[in-house]
Amino acid sequence: MYLTRPLALNDGAETVASYYIEELRRAIAPALPEVRQIRGDIDRRDAKNASSAAELSMLLVRQAQAKNRAGRDAHAPQSIAGELLSLAMKRNYISNSALHRIAIEQARHGEWFGPYDGEITNDDLRLMLARHFGPEHVYSASRLSTYGNCAFRFFGNRVLRLEPRSEAALDLQAIDAGKLLHDVLRRFFEKHRGDYLPSRDREGLRNELAATADQVFHEHEDKVPPLNERIWKIDCEIRKLILDQVLLYELRLQERTSARGIRPAFFELAFGRASEASDPHSTRQYLILSRGSEAAAESVLIQGQIDRVDLNETEQLAIAYDYKLSKGAGLDDIKSGRQVQIPIYLAALEQIFLPRWELGGGGYYTLRGKGARLNQGLYRTAYADCTMVTSRWTKFDDAEWQRIRQDVSRRIWEFIDGMRSGHFRVKPSLGRHTCKFCDYSAVCRYDAYRIKRKNQ
Repeated sequence: MYLTRPLALNDGAETVASYYIEELRRAIAPALPEVRQIRGDIDRRDAKNASSAAELSMLLVRQAQAKNRAGRDAHAPQSIAGELLSLAMKRNYISNSALHRIAIEQARHGEWFGPYDGEITNDDLRLMLARHFGPEHVYSASRLSTYGNCAFRFFGNRVLRLEPRSEAALDLQAIDAGKLLHDVLRRFFEKHRGDYLPSRDREGLRNELAATADQVFHEHEDKVPPLNERIWKIDCEIRKLILDQVLLYELRLQERTSARGIRPAFFELAFGRASEASDPHSTRQYLILSRGSEAAAESVLIQGQIDRVDLNETEQLAIAYDYKLSKGAGLDDIKSGRQVQIPIYLAALEQIFLPRWELGGGGYYTLRGKGARLNQGLYRTAYADCTMVTSRWTKFDDAEWQRIRQDVSRRIWEFIDGMRSGHFRVKPSLGRHTCKFCDYSAVCRYDAYRIKRKNQ
């Protein structure tokens, strides 16, 4: 008779022996039961002591594949383990599918990225990718940023088009909340395009913004009925409080920058595409990003939509903003290519909308209750009095400002070359932090230690 029990659970908690074992000791006295502790290290375990076909298969696979089995750990020489493994396969202890999965894991634990780590190695597939991401392909700032964060996430989302599992939620999801706030601000500021808001009645503006929010929320409720009406109403009131704080900040900002005459002018300004919700000044003309000499120039097409552009028509000065529910991307995120929206929006203003205007910079306009709203982005020090940004990590002299933009442009071309070459490696830019809200973690099976070894 064999009585077994785990000494510890999966969480490390120690277990207590069953009272039945003590009863057995009394029943067989004066004989004593033999106690043996079996460790979890299967590489040091003798295959002859396996208690099941599954355990025997696991031990044989490990010992047959191991190297340098000499010494005290050699329960079975590698050649003998190989013969036993063949015999186990004949008796169907190990399936062909299991062997195939073992081979895949061995490849994944190799020294470099391979076909099981997002690297496309098939020549036909690489040619297909090169054609797909060729000169006629249209890129966007969000897709390029996705590749910059994790190439495999881009692969799963944009190439394989795997749809993440969606779950019903009682509260308003971040992506929906962002769209609604964008729409509220667009409709409100369109009525005051180019206006100096502090000159108007403050309470009237706050009531107008609240009424605009109610209208947008009501339209959304008609299209997507809430699962819980009470939670939906609470969410709406929370968003209205945030919008009210944004308006108060906007009034203070315009008062402080009144000398420069910067006014909100364009809202949801699209390039490469247009819709009913886009600004009337939008265009279907693409942003063209080029590289190489004039004789051998190469270019790609990029589309996007700038949330807001403030103008000073007298000085022909423009500043671009991207609304964010979070604090926005930092300088490291921009330089590394994890967030390329602002450099792309600045390029679109220069090339398409305002080719002869000066740019004061671009940044993230944070839509949340408290805290700094414009302290992330790429602003020019010469126009600091247009934004009143206080962070020294977002203001640059003209030479540095242009250099950062050129570096991001080169980074974008690296991403495009990677897409065309089939480089979709499981290599998140910030490791586990990048994977925190990823929908494809169950597919890539990212392991920090395995990937770190490949990177080294």
